[in-house]
Amino acid sequence: MAVEVLEGGTPTDWVRDGRTTELVDRLTEGLLQFTRTVAPYPVYYRTFDGTTGSPLGVRGTFAYTQDSRAFDCELAALKRVRDAGYPNLHLVLPFVRSLEEFEFCRQRCYRLGLTEQPSFECWLMAEVPSVLFLLEDYVAAGVSGIAIGTNDLTQLLLGFDRENSSMAQSFELRHPAVLQAIAQLAKAARRLGIPCNVCI
Repeated sequence: MAVEVLEGGTPTDWVRDGRTTELVDRLTEGLLQFTRTVAPYPVYYRTFDGTTGSPLGVRGTFAYTQDSRAFDCELAALKRVRDAGYPNLHLVLPFVRSLEEFEFCRQRCYRLGLTEQPSFECWLMAEVPSVLFLLEDYVAAGVSGIAIGTNDLTQLLLGFDRENSSMAQSFELRHPAVLQAIAQLAKAARRLGIPCNVCI
C-alpha cells in the first residue's frame, strides 16, 4: 500500500528529494484510509526495510540509526493517524539486529509521544536469529509482539541467498532448522505473554 501511495518510491527517496512534508502527508492519507476501513481491527504498519538486496546489507533498524529522517516521517504519519482517532494502528520494526537498535527506535517513538499512549504497540520482525535468544530482553525493553519473517530467517539460518539463482533450490522454508526456530520463537512468545504471527 505504501509503495503505491509513494508512486513506487521509498521514504528515503522522498527525503532525499526534499519532499518530507509531502511524504508525511501522503503516508498519513494512505494509512488513514486503510486504518479507517478496517477499524476497530488492528493494523500493523511495518516501516520500510531499506533493503540493499542482501540480508547482510545496511537495512532495517540499523539503517535508521545511520539516518533517521525517513523513519521519523513514517512515525509522524503513524502518530497523525492515531491522533485522528484510530488507535488501532501499530508499529512493526523490520530486521532488528540488536537491542540497541530497538531502543533507538523506541526513543524516536517516545519523542513523538507514541509510547505515552497505553494502546500503542511496537512489534518487531523476528527474522534475525539472535532474536530467538534475546526475546526476553526485547520484551523487557518494550516489544509488544513479534512477526516471524520466514524468508530472512531461512537465509540467515541456512546461509543461502534466495536472490542467488544458483542457490534457489537450496532455499527451503520447511528445513528442520527453520521449523524448529519458528517453533521456539512461538513458544517463547507464549511464555512471555506476547502475540506472535508468521509472515511467509
